[in-house]
Amino acid sequence: MATLNENCKYRVGDVIEYGSIYGYQKNKFPVIDDASGSTVGHVKEELILGEDGEPVGRTYYTRDIYKKSGQKRFYSSPEALILACGGKLANPKMKVRSGVKAVKKTTRLAAAKKPAAKKRRAA
Repeated sequence: MATLNENCKYRVGDVIEYGSIYGYQKNKFPVIDDASGSTVGHVKEELILGEDGEPVGRTYYTRDIYKKSGQKRFYSSPEALILACGGKLANPKMKVRSGVKAVKKTTRLAAAKKPAAKKRRAA
């Protein structure tokens, strides 16, 4: 398991397509040490599925780059994961991309029921 050094700079390589053990295509990104050009680990992409089973976003995780105990597992981009694991980006001006699209969920509230009028007794 690789540990990212805070004194080194890392970049995200080109996407690699591979088949998961469950039989569907997935993507992973190599994390490359900018100075040596060697791959130190991979960041895997996982689709976030909505209620209808359609993809609504993406999240990223790793199993071969060291994270501190109790650290979150999923991140919004490969770059965010590198930063969270203690590395620095090779191009600090590079915008950290976000693969997760915001999903606006609408909730319809039922109309409030009016209290029933009290029946008055005829005197």
